[in-house]
Amino acid sequence: NEKTQKKLGIIGMEIISSWSNNYNSWVKNNKNIPICLIKYEDLMNNTLKELEKMFDFIIKINNEKNIAFDLERGKRSVEQTNFKKLQELEKKDGFEENKEHKENKKFFNQGKLNDWRVNLPEHVKETLNNNFKNEMLELGYLK
Repeated sequence: NEKTQKKLGIIGMEIISSWSNNYNSWVKNNKNIPICLIKYEDLMNNTLKELEKMFDFIIKINNEKNIAFDLERGKRSVEQTNFKKLQELEKKDGFEENKEHKENKKFFNQGKLNDWRVNLPEHVKETLNNNFKNEMLELGYLK
């Protein structure tokens, strides 16, 4: 209500919801909003392919003509932004976007593929799998 919005300094509505509601609101939106779904795992496994997918998506929604993905430029972008290189740059120059940057707190920390499967306790993984089963199946995280 307005009183709560004023008290909290909220302009407009902000709906705090679950990951599945957020995911589905985009992927299954009924407003014909174009989306380009990029999964972290796909980005890690084939960065160049996912970069080209994003490029093609932007070209399509902007209705651009006579523009093609520059493969060599894409390869250079992937090389210059790989995780190890970003870690080295952060170590050397810091990382401005990491507002809480401290000596032992790195923004580019682990970056491992499917690390959640190792780090999360079994009961948490079970809860996630049960609560988000449909979306996890749809995205290929469960079999």
